[in-house]
Amino acid sequence: MKIVEKHDKYLGLVTQVDRSKKELFTYLKDRIRKKLSGYKEKFMSAAAREVLIKSVIQAQLTYTMGVFKVPEGIIDEIHSMIMRFWWGQKGEETRIPWIAREELIARKQEGEMGFRDLRGFNVALLARQMWNLYQRPSSLVARLMKAKYYKKSSVLDASLGYRPSYVWRRLMGVQEFLLNGLRWTIGNGASVRIWGDRWLPSTPGYIIQSAPMGLPVESVVRELIEEETEQWDDTLLESCFPTAMVDAIHQIPL
Repeated sequence: MKIVEKHDKYLGLVTQVDRSKKELFTYLKDRIRKKLSGYKEKFMSAAAREVLIKSVIQAQLTYTMGVFKVPEGIIDEIHSMIMRFWWGQKGEETRIPWIAREELIARKQEGEMGFRDLRGFNVALLARQMWNLYQRPSSLVARLMKAKYYKKSSVLDASLGYRPSYVWRRLMGVQEFLLNGLRWTIGNGASVRIWGDRWLPSTPGYIIQSAPMGLPVESVVRELIEEETEQWDDTLLESCFPTAMVDAIHQIPL
């Protein structure tokens, strides 16, 4: 059997990210260009072009974007190719873009075309990967990442670490984005910190806004629940929080 020192790609993804990132991901742009060139000379209605862009062209990027942060230069070039195709370009001719790209990628609910913002889509897919690491800690990739980057903490509390890989560096780049969209739902409250964690509905950021009073700063929500009745301890709540915040806490079912 022939000995191969390294594979440039495995299962359709690059295996080593050790040179120019833009050069490395040029194949995405080439793939989109090849796909579009097969349709440019054909007569297609605007509705047909819309379906093609959303269902075929933009979907081509999903697999790679789910693992890697694609360089912005590549994304801009892909956006430009898609927009030229949308405005009916044939061959090398140019057509006037009557609406700015930013408006075309706005949501249909806002009266626009609803084309995918590839930058935001890339971030969302990477955030989903980080969420999967948190939700499925027994998976092989989660155990591998934990052993290397966050041995004593959760992936949501992890830091960049020493000599991080390209994949891990990009995952950490979306950590704050993911955390901003997460909040706790209360079970027994034993794992949720009263101050610092996002758990309180009807408040900005889902965070307790008042300074710690009556309880240590590291206290957990469990301490606000009566042990015998499994209901909120109203006396303790009223001594620690303003009335509006107590009302917000009461809205949380136990």
